[in-house]
Amino acid sequence: MKRFIEIAIVFLLCSCTTIEQFTSTEVIEYAHFDKNGIYITEANNVDFSYKPLGSLVSVTRGGLQDLTSYQVDTDKAFAEVGKKIKNMGGNGLINMRISNTYEGAFFYMTVTGMVINIEGRDTDKKTTYQEKIGAIDNIDLEVLEAYSNGTRVQTSRKLDAEQIKLAYKKYFYKQSQVQFYTQEGWAERMAYAAIIDGKILNYEDNSFTPIE
Repeated sequence: MKRFIEIAIVFLLCSCTTIEQFTSTEVIEYAHFDKNGIYITEANNVDFSYKPLGSLVSVTRGGLQDLTSYQVDTDKAFAEVGKKIKNMGGNGLINMRISNTYEGAFFYMTVTGMVINIEGRDTDKKTTYQEKIGAIDNIDLEVLEAYSNGTRVQTSRKLDAEQIKLAYKKYFYKQSQVQFYTQEGWAERMAYAAIIDGKILNYEDNSFTPIE
């Protein structure tokens, strides 16, 4: 009798409950690849000459927070793909495929494709992959160029001295030189501030502030 009642309740719930259709649409942008001089296409045939360098397989696992999985940060995942392409001497990725899977509580994104060097195309000689590395007080920081002796960084707004100190401790600790630009300043190659040998230099008034 108990089993019959349970079946009847389930039947009533199913017959009275309406589940609305749900559509989730996400667009994955490739702007950062283009910004870094990397040609991307999902096609496996292209109308230009190229040298194949190797097959790329990149698997990114989403982080785990409060015992629940959250999706992969595609900007960070693509940054790793772009760095690998540049380190191989490539400037393109053809037949790119992106697949998303779940395994247990984790979300995975897999990127595959063929790394190529497009013949006759001017390749950016800098191996730095321009990428957003984080934020200070909701001001985004993006690495523009990185060298053995320093880093050039673009910020979405100007950082003040205290914010530069926070950025130094979080992202550039022990680096001897870091230059900070706005988007407009980078276009003219004019930094608004820098970290030089443990001091913050404000280019606008030529003042120095100790970093520590």
